[in-house]
Amino acid sequence: MSTRRPIRETNLGKSQDISSPRRLGRLVLDNLNREPTLMDTPLPTSPLTIVGGAEFRLGAKETISQDILNIGIAGGGLVLETGVVDGADFELPFNGHFVAARLVSDAVGSIVIDIWKDSYANFPPTVADTITASAKPTLSAAQRSEDTTLVGWTRNFIKGDWLRFNIDSIATITGCNLTLSVERD
Repeated sequence: MSTRRPIRETNLGKSQDISSPRRLGRLVLDNLNREPTLMDTPLPTSPLTIVGGAEFRLGAKETISQDILNIGIAGGGLVLETGVVDGADFELPFNGHFVAARLVSDAVGSIVIDIWKDSYANFPPTVADTITASAKPTLSAAQRSEDTTLVGWTRNFIKGDWLRFNIDSIATITGCNLTLSVERD
């Protein structure tokens, strides 16, 4: 039986779990003001659902032409488990391509995260839909890593594609953030 790993709201380096009864909800992008808003709509049995956003980190852009998709994974104080990150499926809201991946954790440790992408028609993405080839975001006895070359990655995506995140291996880490820098086409 899989233990759920709630996503953390991350805003400029600060994070907080949003799985408490008072903060349970869904983060949405207010298209008028381009501001993230936490809606008080309860989610059935899943404690989360925030994964990045089109124009926020959840907040800032990296450069004028780059957007940030930030995926926070929390283990609730326990070491994360291998497998699909529950509740972290994410629909891409525009056409674009990946330009960098950064991975940071709460402590020195090791983790390998695979990223799967597929169309809405073929949802859910599976391991056969990996976009990372052999260059998966990885920490190896480290607390941070960065990949700005993405060698072998399937870098392009179209509006409506879905991402899914899978922890292939893990040691020591109880929480991490995966940041994907993207450029719109």
